[in-house]
Amino acid sequence: MMEFNGSQFKQEFNQVSNELALSLQQADEASAKELISAVLESVDIMQRVDADVGAGRVDIDEEDISQIGDYMLSLLMALGDMAGQRSMSQTMLYLHRLSLPVAMWISQHGGKIKQLEIIVNAIATLANEIKEPDMLVEFAGVIEQIVDHVSDDLRRDLEAANQMRPWLILNMNWGIVATRSHNVETMRRVFDKLIHNIPAEAGQFFQEGMQQMEVVNYPEHVREVMKEYHQMLGGGVSIS
Repeated sequence: MMEFNGSQFKQEFNQVSNELALSLQQADEASAKELISAVLESVDIMQRVDADVGAGRVDIDEEDISQIGDYMLSLLMALGDMAGQRSMSQTMLYLHRLSLPVAMWISQHGGKIKQLEIIVNAIATLANEIKEPDMLVEFAGVIEQIVDHVSDDLRRDLEAANQMRPWLILNMNWGIVATRSHNVETMRRVFDKLIHNIPAEAGQFFQEGMQQMEVVNYPEHVREVMKEYHQMLGGGVSIS
């Protein structure tokens, strides 16, 4: 699910970028062409890395992987902003979602994800569309791989007072996806990591989760897991 495939990525990106290019005025055309060209060049680099690593020809440095991925995420974000400025919400959504295979590529090669906003946007919109429990379990696994490779600077959560910070939203959405999967093993694994990753807000997550148990009418086994973690944190008081 969402693995990076260079050929498929180019095909999807070309379709989306062509829609954006048709809407551009002449003043913006040169800038957009540069961004689009840079994305395609970056895909070529990522493909070469995959081929070299797969053939055992080279061992890529973690920082090199991180820089390649970070640059690609910046390009997609810039193009997404262009689409957003033109009220092309669907085009922006597709550009944001292309960040997910990039994030998976970074994680699979042992790099660090240094920016989260575009990835969080993609996860949030996709999570609202996935309904099947098995697919939600798989999606929770994708998010876990991303969470585990977020850079140390972001994981330190220095902007703890900001309730809209991407690190917090990423973890909250991960918890929601796990809950909606109705899979006890997935819920427990994710919930344990939420307590570690966002200790100050984990209690709030479980408190709100208990409220949702009634609103959405979750199955009993899901309610029991949510209740257990809610009580573990003292009915809403977080622990470190």
